[in-house]
Amino acid sequence: MAEQSRIEALLGTEEIARCEDWSVAATYAADLLDTSIAWYLMGFWQGMARKLLAVHLLAAARAGADAATVVAWLRDPEDETPARVLREQDEDIPENWIRVFEQCRGITPGLPEAARAELRDVVLTIVLSPDGPPRPPSR
Repeated sequence: MAEQSRIEALLGTEEIARCEDWSVAATYAADLLDTSIAWYLMGFWQGMARKLLAVHLLAAARAGADAATVVAWLRDPEDETPARVLREQDEDIPENWIRVFEQCRGITPGLPEAARAELRDVVLTIVLSPDGPPRPPSR
């Protein structure tokens, strides 16, 4: 039996469905990333990573998708499904989330491709591994 990824282990169908509320999506994204990300990304990039994952969770909830779909969307920035879902249901989504999502997906200018790819790679590393990324050595 294949080992579940971090996101699949922590967020089942019910938890993803709760992400229809953007504040729940933000909380889940922070919970998934923050324990692993502190040394990996800080400040601005930490906030971007949280928003990137949160908007994917929100889109998945509103599309009736699961954690595996979130991973697939993160792996394929060309997939228009999350953008379409967000555009169709943007009335209660914080505007800066949409902007971050579009920048991270390359829909609007703002982040160079190398930065977008690095951000996606870090988020994927964390959500796919059972324990997040490797921790720095303790001193």
